[in-house]
Formats: sequence, structure tokens, C-alpha cells
Amino acid sequence: MDLKTFETAEALWHAGKTDKSFDHGKGLDELIDRNDKVYIYQAGVHWPEFDGEKGFRALAEIGDPDYIFRAGRSWKSIDRDKALAELIKLKSSRFIYYSGIEWKEFDFIKGTLL
Repeated sequence: MDLKTFETAEALWHAGKTDKSFDHGKGLDELIDRNDKVYIYQAGVHWPEFDGEKGFRALAEIGDPDYIFRAGRSWKSIDRDKALAELIKLKSSRFIYYSGIEWKEFDFIKGTLL
């Protein structure tokens, strides 16, 4: 299956959610190549197989604190310490605050040192 044939990231994400023969590793690579933070995040929430480390690195490179926060809240496979460190690096006090409220694990000492 040539993943470049999917016209939209949404169609690619949907195939990863519903097609049992879908290659989730290659699908995530394609979403990363498309630089699509929305569907990288959605893949982490809905795909049965997802490389959380690779997905997180992609979101960190994109540098949108909103989606890093969302991933920390929703993904099963994410290192929340790394996610918090990235939010601190981005100086996103808003999403550090929200993370302290909504994440299952949160280092309050690190989160208040910004």
C-alpha cells in the first residue's frame, strides 16, 4: 500500500484506525512527513499500534505546546517527564498549568520552576 496515495492526513489516519492490514509504523512516518500535528496526535489516541516515542519526538519538533499537552493527557505510551520538559523548554506556562491539572502523572516541583 502506497501511503502517498492518501490525499489527506485524515484519510490516512482513518485507514490506520479501521484497516487491519495497515502498517502503523509507515503510517506514522507518513503523518510525520506531512508535518500534521492533529493526526499524529489522533493516531496516538485511536490507532491500535502506535510508537509513542516517535510520535512525541515529532510533536516536539513541530513545537506546538497544545498538542504536547494533549498527548500527555491522552496517549497511553508517552513519557510525561519528557513531555513536561518540552513544555518547559517552550516556556508554555499555560499548558504546564493545564498539565498539572489533567495529566495522570505530573512533577509539580519541575512544573513550578518556570
